[in-house]
Amino acid sequence: MELKSPVKALKFLLLAHVLAAPTLSDAQKLSTPWLEISHPTFGLQGNLAFPSVSQRADDDTIFCAFAFKHSPRWESIYITSTHDEGKSWSDARPVMGCPAPGYIADPNILISSAGVTVFATFVPKDPAGRFARSQFLRSTSIDGATGWSTPTAIELPHKYVSGKIQPPVWIDRSTVVMGYSYDLLADRGTPATRESVMYSRAGVLISHDAGQNWKPAGDVFVNILPTGADEPALVKLLDGDLYMVARTSATHPYETRSHDAGATWQEPRPSAFNAYNSPTALLRLHDGGVLRVWDNSDSHRYPLVAAVSTDECRKWSKPRTIVNFPGTAKSVPSFSACYPSVADTSDGTIVMLWWEKSGPTSRLGLARFNHQWVQSSGNLAESRN
Repeated sequence: MELKSPVKALKFLLLAHVLAAPTLSDAQKLSTPWLEISHPTFGLQGNLAFPSVSQRADDDTIFCAFAFKHSPRWESIYITSTHDEGKSWSDARPVMGCPAPGYIADPNILISSAGVTVFATFVPKDPAGRFARSQFLRSTSIDGATGWSTPTAIELPHKYVSGKIQPPVWIDRSTVVMGYSYDLLADRGTPATRESVMYSRAGVLISHDAGQNWKPAGDVFVNILPTGADEPALVKLLDGDLYMVARTSATHPYETRSHDAGATWQEPRPSAFNAYNSPTALLRLHDGGVLRVWDNSDSHRYPLVAAVSTDECRKWSKPRTIVNFPGTAKSVPSFSACYPSVADTSDGTIVMLWWEKSGPTSRLGLARFNHQWVQSSGNLAESRN
């Protein structure tokens, strides 16, 4: 093609340069640190909370289950999915609701050869207003979207179970462990009338048949009133050990390790990091590191930060802030950003969702970032366990 005009020739060269240049979503995105934040609704109008994500390894699909409500109580569990590293999500579909008066919350997801199983905690209404009983319900779908089975309860030897918020961790092809907690007061016949005064032990449920049947394994006891140890996060270490971070009502979470797939645990010790009365998320990344997300404060559920360990949870990179307090106390009453859950895809994209609350309004936050963004600083703190 002949370009006789110098101006036209210059325009052509500029256009060719723009078209040929790599974009941030291509080559540069593999090496340049980046972070994107949004607040998806997944086609719903109402309050959303307690997200839990899990990735299907064979096609990089990420599922997210969460609680939903129109009324004052959490009334149902929904699920959504993404096939493009969290850029777009399907409209949410219902998985299960309350089988009786009460509320349902705290979903998590197990992906196995049977399909996608969603677990949730149902708390039936107690005539005396006590937290006397609860049960773990589960429902399975082959494709993770349609045909959900009728919810069934997992039989456990405790009256009030909770804390089951993170994805289960596979030990081998048939053995899987799931973090949970149970209330000691309910087991003793003196259930609490407020969640804030419950006294829990953390631990794991173990299944030797790929999630079909579950039984309790070892407990983790932290003598801190109230709460005790609750809502544990787990990751399997390269030597086969399990590493746990448990929520407490103190200024620090507690950490422990198990050498026998959760049957017994070392004495838990306070973490080097703050995390006031809020849970942590852990994830084994595709590059071999371990990602940790938590509320790095001794008095609030913000800021929500992330760090990476490359030595099996002994040292961590400097925490990077994902979301912080957005304004003044008067402009944003009762703000919190908590209950994180994370997954990553084979291209290095990390997808994280959390529960964001401002006054009476609850919504989900979504962050997408790459490994380079969270690893941009050196080691800061050592684990105390």
